[in-house]
Amino acid sequence: GVLAQESPEHNIHGDSYIMSNYVKFVEMAGALVVPIRVGESVKYYQDIFSKINGIIYPGGAVDLVTSEYAKSARILHKLSLEANDRGDYFPILGICLGFQLLTVLTLKENVMVNCSEEDIARSLDFTWNYRQGKLLQNLPAHLEEAMRSSPVTYNNHQYCFAVKSYDSLKKLNSFYRVLSTNVGRNGTHYVSTMEAYKYPIFGVQWHPEKNIFQWNVHSHIDHSEEAVEVTQYLANFFIAQARQNKHRFADLKTASNALINNVSPSFSGAPSFASNYFFNFTSNSIH
Repeated sequence: GVLAQESPEHNIHGDSYIMSNYVKFVEMAGALVVPIRVGESVKYYQDIFSKINGIIYPGGAVDLVTSEYAKSARILHKLSLEANDRGDYFPILGICLGFQLLTVLTLKENVMVNCSEEDIARSLDFTWNYRQGKLLQNLPAHLEEAMRSSPVTYNNHQYCFAVKSYDSLKKLNSFYRVLSTNVGRNGTHYVSTMEAYKYPIFGVQWHPEKNIFQWNVHSHIDHSEEAVEVTQYLANFFIAQARQNKHRFADLKTASNALINNVSPSFSGAPSFASNYFFNFTSNSIH
């Protein structure tokens, strides 16, 4: 499942959307995507949760507390924690805004600070114990070296989760292990990769999906062989986690009707070369 979010105001295509990069990211690792609409009932989220094998909270630009994206994620997050507590393995991956959302869902408040990290590719500063978690435990040596020394992780966020906030907030530092950090343009030391101690919940402040699938000619995205491998590693890891979940649709027809393949993406053309899947969350039908 990939969670949608509200479109920019007055968008003619639909009230909510999912960037195609996230769909391709999932499909590249051998999985299919079910779009999760926002602004729906608790029953809708309970039903879709019972049929999918994991969730991606994607990047974007909506409010982390008041948006329909955040409200929908709160319901799904509660369902995921309850499922994992009863032995129903259910993974979540938060990317950029989705990474920040993970902290808000745990802390119940927004503690993001400005770090001015729009459109910049960076290497990662790994923590001393980064291999103790699942996410980077089996990272190949050549990719570790690339991620340490080359700008293979693309960042495009104004706000971030400061390391000093992590250190001072027990709700966060007892729930998440920090795997890497970075320093923003304005000097803010922030968390860039983390995962939960107890749950299969993973967060990256950077964009693994863009190295392969985003070709905006004005963006500083690394498309090198090593950067491509970073994308492939993250996608393969997360889908391997999702394969451990046994949720399923009742039949092939129901599954087929739920897939994002039923929606035609809208292509923006140059200079961004981006495409999005648009929906109308005020209606039960996908547009």
